[in-house]
Amino acid sequence: MAVMLKIIKGFFSLKLALPLLCILLAVAIIGGVIPQDPAATYPAGPLGILALFFKPADIFRSPFFFLALSAFSLNLGGCTLIGLRRLFKGATAWGRGGASALIHMGILVLIAGAFLSFWGRREFSSLSSVGESVELPGGWAYRIKDFRFDSYPDGRPRFWASDIELLTSLKGGDVKEPGRLVSIEVNKPERIGPYLVFQHFYGQHETARIADSAGRVHVLRGGERRLIGGVDIALVGAANPAAENPASAKPALTEGSQIRGLFALGGGETPDIIEASAGETLGSLRLVSLKNEYYTGTKAVWDPGIILVISGFGIACLGLFLLSLLRFRASRPLENR
Repeated sequence: MAVMLKIIKGFFSLKLALPLLCILLAVAIIGGVIPQDPAATYPAGPLGILALFFKPADIFRSPFFFLALSAFSLNLGGCTLIGLRRLFKGATAWGRGGASALIHMGILVLIAGAFLSFWGRREFSSLSSVGESVELPGGWAYRIKDFRFDSYPDGRPRFWASDIELLTSLKGGDVKEPGRLVSIEVNKPERIGPYLVFQHFYGQHETARIADSAGRVHVLRGGERRLIGGVDIALVGAANPAAENPASAKPALTEGSQIRGLFALGGGETPDIIEASAGETLGSLRLVSLKNEYYTGTKAVWDPGIILVISGFGIACLGLFLLSLLRFRASRPLENR
């Protein structure tokens, strides 16, 4: 029993907190130096098992990092409880003891928020043309009204932004309430409900609008496959009659120009390839338009732990400020206090 109490007392001591903190710092350095790839594979055998435990290419999702962070959280939580117990018993001065407790609690809240952000964060990317809407889980939506971009002379992107109209999709129905117009950029997101929506990228591709037998119009982009009106269809790309292999040709196109395209109908390894332009039929479907259009890429991010991270950081900063203030007051001569 005495041995067990010594082990528990040693685990919940600040002497163990320092080595655990050094381990976490080493993991952070490794994760910053080694390129992280969650899809990385590891060899079989004992070395492979060891590599899976440490996961150097995905170290922040490794069992080793999880155990080290959990041990540090338990250690810090135990130290905080012991410190609070001494504080309420009068064994520690309220000033310094309270400041230390605030620092410890702030770090614990920050770690909890980081865990929640890491495992609960959700991202939703979309490619949209002007006039198209983006639906987000939970009933939130926005519509692309316009987008702008500019490039350096060497072709590198210099600036791009999207003007979006905020929409609120009423749960259980298709009715939408128009909202305000806002402009989003890479470093200038806009909050829509629980989501932060920001500009992600832009590009150019073939865009087909296809009507099914009921007259509903669907958007199909180059390289995309969809089931429209019961027909499995894919837009292979733009057709170039002058090329020997039109399926692989990519003619120089101007934005908004009507073009002919190659469509693959039916699944399987040998789908039917049909060349068509606007107004022509694709089996039971009708090609309304096919243009080479610019698109904007937006991303919506839901981070459930951000409030805890900010709160924990604030609590820890408050504790550090109080501790620094107490040390400053203690360092002054009595006659100057």
